[in-house]
Formats: sequence, structure tokens, C-alpha cells
Amino acid sequence: MAGAEQTEPLEGMFVGSVTLGERGQVVVPAEARELMGLVAGDKLLAFCNPGKQMVCLCKLTMLEQMRKFIERLEQEEKRAEE
Repeated sequence: MAGAEQTEPLEGMFVGSVTLGERGQVVVPAEARELMGLVAGDKLLAFCNPGKQMVCLCKLTMLEQMRKFIERLEQEEKRAEE
């Protein structure tokens, strides 16, 4: 697809696993914090996919990019249904 953004394979995006604590808290893996430049006090947004099988955390500053990503996923889903 000409002009389409390159996407990383899923394996290249994996940065560790987390365990949900009793109070619903998770620790962002150190590798993810380092790669994203996260520091204590940073605001993160939590999104759930429509199938309710995935939670995605992103920096508040990434909201616009997340919106574009979601729109692209919706377009791809519509094309797949056609």
C-alpha cells in the first residue's frame, strides 16, 4: 500500500509481561518505561479493544496518534468485511 505507515511485527513490540495485583494495579516493565521515556507521575491513558481482550496503555501526549491508529484499524476491519 503506497504511503502507508510501516508497522512493527508484534514480536518487535513485546516488552514484557505484567501481573494484575489485588488492587488492580500493574507495573509497567522497565524496558517499556525506558523505551518510552516514562517517569513517575507521567499520565497514561488506558484503552480496551472492542472484544474486551486487550488493554492498551499510552502516554497522554500520544492521544492524537492513537486516534489515527484506531481509525486505521476500523478502516481495515471494514475492508475485511467487504
